[in-house]
Amino acid sequence: MNPQLAAILKTQGHMSSRGTTRRATTQPCPHCHQPTITGLDADRCAITARCNPNPLTPLQEAHALLNEQQTWTLTTRAGRPQLDPRHQWNRPSKPANTHTVLTEHKCP
Repeated sequence: MNPQLAAILKTQGHMSSRGTTRRATTQPCPHCHQPTITGLDADRCAITARCNPNPLTPLQEAHALLNEQQTWTLTTRAGRPQLDPRHQWNRPSKPANTHTVLTEHKCP
């Protein structure tokens, strides 16, 4: 990527200092090298979400939450996949059996 373009994207918040964008992509974990889905989880004040690529069932999501793991919904907006954080207000309207729900990656 052009360094000037990267600098603009970083300044405007569209790319993290690690080169991560809002677009969710498959990347190996930098620590354990397992496949993950990675992207920024919001347009502003985002964190880098690194998720396991296996979709969860509602029971698996409940188990993940009991184990204090964050979950995200993998959605498509404007033709790009992105990760949206799940919380108590949006979980009931987007159950794991009707949406692609992923859990945060934890190295083995």
